[in-house]
Order: sequence, then structure tokens, then C-alpha cells
Amino acid sequence: HANWCERRSGVLQQLCQRHSPLVYALGGTSSVDGDKSAVCAALGLDWAAEPGISELLLPDCNAYYLLEQQGEFIPAGDHDVVICRILRILSPPEGPSTLPVSTAELRAAGVITDAGRAVPPGLPAS
Repeated sequence: HANWCERRSGVLQQLCQRHSPLVYALGGTSSVDGDKSAVCAALGLDWAAEPGISELLLPDCNAYYLLEQQGEFIPAGDHDVVICRILRILSPPEGPSTLPVSTAELRAAGVITDAGRAVPPGLPAS
């Protein structure tokens, strides 16, 4: 969040089913809580550089959306909303190895709550 606020741009990475074990590390923690890239690397998913993109990318995503913020943050209760312009869409040249993962699948697996919050590993979704 702090990086986004500073740069007003970033990459939205559409995760595939094989990324499900990373959901809590990527979406339920802050970079001050730990090294997200190390968690990914431990599962064999080392972040990689892509020419022309400043952010490192998680391998084997279904797609990568390069975004630029338009306007200011919009307060929305316990989170903020921002409108973005899609600058570019990338997909792996060989295609993803698995299908995109859906929030319905993540809820059914107990990886996220009904409200969409990431659940720490080993705890029940409530």
C-alpha cells in the first residue's frame, strides 16, 4: 500500500490455482510483517524481472495488468478504492500452467473469508 501511494502505479497480478498457498503472504500481510519474496521463493516461485517493468513479477500468473492511478483515493469504510487506467496487459508467452483462481475457490478452500480477507495458514475462515 505504501509503495502504491508513493508511485501511484503498480502491477495487478492475476493469480492461478498454484498460487493459492501464497494468498495470505501476498494479501494478508504487509511488507513490514516479512519478506513476501522469500515466502514465494520457498514455494519455488521466485519473482522475476521483465524488461520495461519496474516491479518484479510473480511467475506463472494468468495475466499482469500495469496500472496507473487516476484521481485520489476514495474512502470506502475499512479500505480505500482507487480508479486506475490499464496501461498494458501482459500474459506469459507460453500461457499459464493452470487456470486463474477464483474468490469462490479460495473461500471454499478456507483461504479467504466471506468478506474476502486472507486467512492465516492453520486458522479456520470465519
